Amino acid sequence: MNYEYSVYSSGNFGVRSQNENPAVQRDTERNINLQKQYKPVALPRIKYNIAFKTPHYFGPEMGGLAPLANWQLAFTGTWRKGGYHTFGNNPSIINNVRWVDSWGLDMRGSKTISLNQFRIQIIADIYNILNKKSLSTAALGDSYLVPGVYDMYQESLHFNESVYEELGLRHIAGDDKMGYYRDPGVPYQPLKYTSRATGLTQPDPKTYYYVGDVADLQELFPDDNIPEDLSDTERYVQYVNNEWTRVDKSTVQKVLDDKAYIFNPVNESFLFLAPRDIFFGIRISYDF
Repeated sequence: MNYEYSVYSSGNFGVRSQNENPAVQRDTERNINLQKQYKPVALPRIKYNIAFKTPHYFGPEMGGLAPLANWQLAFTGTWRKGGYHTFGNNPSIINNVRWVDSWGLDMRGSKTISLNQFRIQIIADIYNILNKKSLSTAALGDSYLVPGVYDMYQESLHFNESVYEELGLRHIAGDDKMGYYRDPGVPYQPLKYTSRATGLTQPDPKTYYYVGDVADLQELFPDDNIPEDLSDTERYVQYVNNEWTRVDKSTVQKVLDDKAYIFNPVNESFLFLAPRDIFFGIRISYDF
């Protein structure tokens, strides 16, 4: 087993491109995410190997061959602490959220058969043996070239409440990290924060709105006897047929449990780029 404790720093000086449109260029230069720098941060990593082997002479013989002998089975596992990421457009606040931890498991199996002076080794390599899905940043595109997709993904996540408090933002809080995703089989259901639903001029009928001001809910639904200590899942409303309706808390809870609120890129074929891979091979050697 190897344990690696690495410290790195990186960043950009200025912007990577110049746009002939002055307005676009000004917006690019004002976007701190395109010029962010990362101070030294620690990223521990673990790599381990476990191997199993049967002896050269092991088990019963069948036709001069020992089916249980000369087997090798090796597993290689890795774990890496999630890296830091800067959320928000405040130059004084960096590395305020993290990516999810990453881990993987590979396997190699082989069997050696001896025939006189010939040795035949049959090999099977399986990468990502558990077929673990990890969000690929390729699906989000380049944050310089297509910042809209990247921003929509970040905004849909529910980071810890302290992240939004530090930035002075009001947002639905949770325990999400960069790298969380909505399962492709789960329909997208956007959730958004609003202080007062009555203040929205063009509400989206497809969106569930979290209302921060309980008094606004009491005004919208005077017959519901809404208490002051309303739970988070009971604060959601939806604009349907030109009027506000409350969203059932069980419906909201299912959206939260399924991560249905996370915006996945439209091109979902790039979401996961490291599926399980299986390779077979044969090695033949001759002893002179």
